[in-house]
Amino acid sequence: MSGKLRSIYDALDHGNYKSAMKLCSSFLQKQPGHALCRALHAVALERNGRVDEAIQLCGETASAGASAAPGSPASLDDTCLNTLQVVLRRCRQWSAIESMYEAAAQREPENKEFVSCLFFASIRRGNFSKAQQVATKVYSKFKEPHFLQWVIASILLQVRDGGPPKILDLAAMMLQKAPVNTAALKSDEDIPFDRGQLYLLMLHLSTLQMQQKQEKALELLEAARPLVKLPSDFAALRVQLLYEADRLKEAVQEARAQIIASPGSWLAVQDFARLVMDLAPPENVDVSKGHSHRFRSGAAELPSVTSLEEVDQHGTADEAWNALLLLRHFQQGQETSSSAGGVVRVAFMGELELQRAAMARSELDSLAPPSREHFEDMVRVMETFMRRFATRAHCFFDLKPYLDFLPDEHLASLLALAEELAEGREAVILAARLRRACKRLEAAAEASEASALLESWASFGGVSKEKPGPEALLQLAVVSLLELDRTGCLAGKARDRRYILDGIALARLGLEDQPHAFGFKVLLILLYSALGLPSLMMSVFETMDIKNIQHESLSHLVFDLLRGGNAESLREVCHNIVGFHEDMDKDGGEALAAAFLKCVLPRAIEYVDSISQANKSLMWGRAVAEEAVLELATAGTWEAVLESLSRQARMVDSVAEKPTEYWVSRTQDRALLNGLQRLPSTTAAGGMLEVGKTAGEVRKLRSRPRSVSSFALAWHLPPSPSSSAPRAPQLRRGEQGAADELLHGGLEGSPAAQLRFSSSLLQLLGALAPARNATGGLPAEETLAAPLEAARAALAELCSSSGSEVPSSCSNLPAAAARLAAEESVCLSASCWSSVCAKFRCLACSLGLAAGEIPELLLRCVNGKEAWEKLAERLESLGACAQQLANSLAPSQASLDDGKAADGSFNPPSRTECSRRPFAVGCFGLPWLSAFLSDSLAFLIPVLLWCMTSLPKAPKKPKEGQEGLQTSRQALKTCLQAVQAGLSNVQAELAGAAPAQVADLWSSREPVELPEVSALVGSACPEGFVRLRAEAECQLLEAHRKQLSTMHEALGQRLVLLKSRGAFKP
Repeated sequence: MSGKLRSIYDALDHGNYKSAMKLCSSFLQKQPGHALCRALHAVALERNGRVDEAIQLCGETASAGASAAPGSPASLDDTCLNTLQVVLRRCRQWSAIESMYEAAAQREPENKEFVSCLFFASIRRGNFSKAQQVATKVYSKFKEPHFLQWVIASILLQVRDGGPPKILDLAAMMLQKAPVNTAALKSDEDIPFDRGQLYLLMLHLSTLQMQQKQEKALELLEAARPLVKLPSDFAALRVQLLYEADRLKEAVQEARAQIIASPGSWLAVQDFARLVMDLAPPENVDVSKGHSHRFRSGAAELPSVTSLEEVDQHGTADEAWNALLLLRHFQQGQETSSSAGGVVRVAFMGELELQRAAMARSELDSLAPPSREHFEDMVRVMETFMRRFATRAHCFFDLKPYLDFLPDEHLASLLALAEELAEGREAVILAARLRRACKRLEAAAEASEASALLESWASFGGVSKEKPGPEALLQLAVVSLLELDRTGCLAGKARDRRYILDGIALARLGLEDQPHAFGFKVLLILLYSALGLPSLMMSVFETMDIKNIQHESLSHLVFDLLRGGNAESLREVCHNIVGFHEDMDKDGGEALAAAFLKCVLPRAIEYVDSISQANKSLMWGRAVAEEAVLELATAGTWEAVLESLSRQARMVDSVAEKPTEYWVSRTQDRALLNGLQRLPSTTAAGGMLEVGKTAGEVRKLRSRPRSVSSFALAWHLPPSPSSSAPRAPQLRRGEQGAADELLHGGLEGSPAAQLRFSSSLLQLLGALAPARNATGGLPAEETLAAPLEAARAALAELCSSSGSEVPSSCSNLPAAAARLAAEESVCLSASCWSSVCAKFRCLACSLGLAAGEIPELLLRCVNGKEAWEKLAERLESLGACAQQLANSLAPSQASLDDGKAADGSFNPPSRTECSRRPFAVGCFGLPWLSAFLSDSLAFLIPVLLWCMTSLPKAPKKPKEGQEGLQTSRQALKTCLQAVQAGLSNVQAELAGAAPAQVADLWSSREPVELPEVSALVGSACPEGFVRLRAEAECQLLEAHRKQLSTMHEALGQRLVLLKSRGAFKP
């Protein structure tokens, strides 16, 4: 390697990407076709944020290498291809990677490395038919056994992905060339573990399974039994195949044997309970009263079953009854310290699961609902469980799945028992968790609950250094204060947000005592976000030591509040999310390749699914779009806007092309407050997976697919579209607890629709850049049609999910904003408890869409398809609407504009007479302004600047059809002035909104009587609480001033960009 190339590598290794670019440019001036240097140049460009240039350079290098002479500097060797592949992978250009390796394999057909990389690229892209073709060719050429398995795996993946099932016959035929050596397994000698034969067996079973030949699969499994060394693996495989063969009776018996062998396995017991209820009852069993009635033998008590022989003795033809007896037998065991509640605990939970499955089965079969006696039977089991395990930390979480469908009277009996047992630490926590999960309290009762929790926490040590009080009790007290804040705000009383201040002080007190307590950090983030204070929120978030996949699962906590004005923090969060996905793509691709190279094919499906799930991450899509919006927001000139649009254009295009249903949000962890929240009301079947909902097919309780071995998942057909997949998190205002509502707040208004809207308009702006057009001038009219149509559809979905109507025209937006302020006036002082911000976001997006429609109309006017007068009318309306929408955020400044009396004198009201203070802490002003900046101005200002350069000059003697061109140019100037005036008003409002003292933070200073939390008054306060509360007030004051300054600066940047081209001359 030459010294110059080594210098380039050193610069890249040390992160000096600009230096690397200069070195590459210098090298390429002397050797312009050098493939490796061009590949390294692409790496430097991509790392420097110039994604489009990097992708283009990769394409040019690959094309030149395809026709270069072998051994020449332009030829592509393994090092060059790997370097190019790194860039293309980071940019998610899967088709380009596939094409590049396909050309390499054609140049060197004897190179197994190139062919293998082509196969992996096709699998990674999801092009399984192409992968099959590649694997077939390489197997025909080299005749190596693992290539044969690649062919079969590709076929199975095709069928699983919706391909024709007939090609499975080809897989079965090819498998005849690689049979499992069952003859050698018939020996009486102990068969050593053979990993290769085991994976080959799984491939045979998978093919038979997908061919619906479960009987043959069962025969093969039995013949190859010595290969499966763990009895639990063999039993699970057999249960799965029996279940798919509809031999449910035998599946139940096999599952029963598995439980007897491993009674402490919760997964086996849960699966057994659902299998039992999927099995049709005997004909002589009456289920008219529901399946739960099958557990009532008519005797006062169940028979004693102290041994398995007695279980069999009292058994009947009804497997539900037999299952109950078996579980009752294991409940009679004795726990040991080492078992941690294992067998007995699982047996009790198994009976609860059996009872729930019976109720769910009755619901699915439209039988009689559970009677009082059936619920009493279930509650008796739960009470017995509580008496045995109330002192264990797991007790509440074990019972939780069975609480949400119990009637109130039975919940009350459980609560009464919990209070009776509440003596030790864990028993007191159990009672507190049950109260929070099951009861809805009025304000006075909630205040008493908070006091009781604090007193219990203090009684167990409080802030003691030796043995601090249980963090769960203090966290539950903070949650109670959040409930009080929501209740007070919805009633229009808690405008000073005293309960949130108390909650902040308590959460900080808990963190001082236990610095690593994750729950307090989550609660603090929610408390600060409820007040709209991103700087304090990020100060906590940065202490959470977020790593790896946590960037994907936890960034939603801060993402939404950072939109609009907090550019640096949002850029860092987006960078971390994108960085995690780049690592995930790299590691996932390597794991997938290793699975095929080592023929660990049962693992391949897991890797394919994981990679597919990561590709559809909503957080990744939003991070890409927000980074592009941030680039626009920080651009100071039109030239900088054009450059930013060109940097990420291809990545934005790849996001914009996806429909909203493509994205998944299940990767976001919204269960961070487990055990601190109210449980939703549901039915027994509501929390259980349901498969096979098609007409004429019995719906099953047992979920599929499932893990069937310790070494891999089974190959399986995907669930039918009608099955209930794991539910995506949702926001249900008023139905969830207050903290849970804050935790799910970012889901309001369909984030996937928001993503498609933003990315579609970004795609439209990218199409306006001269660099993206063949002629370097105006874009073709048809290039704007698809992004606009996608944006309109996304806006309609966004409005529908927010409970809003799509404004019929831009001119209706100001009136809609005024109605919104009037209708939601109760919540304007605490916007986090209202849908007011989601609804305003729809108005802001409507203005952004109206701006996006201007270029298409201008092009139609240029092409003579529309009259220039229509463009003039639209521009005037756009400017007026933008100004009035801005004025809805600046009531005092807007009143100055309207302060002229009838006689022409100027007599505006003073600022103190304005009733609304939109920029007080927690009010609607800052969230509305963030939406205005991100969803309106981000697109409006670039469009206006484009119009300034693209609108033709009016001739002195206009031709026919151009009479309105001068009017359009004048309308553009009026629009620019109106937008500028509106932004200046908001900027002035922000400058005057900064609070001088703590009392000025809130929207109202009127004293209001609110329930008192006695444990936080006077001498009853926890040690350090008064100090931390005073500190919290000072921190809020400083953070709010900082946020107002940040938004003022953000508006200033927009004004600088708007004025960057100077005064527009009509």
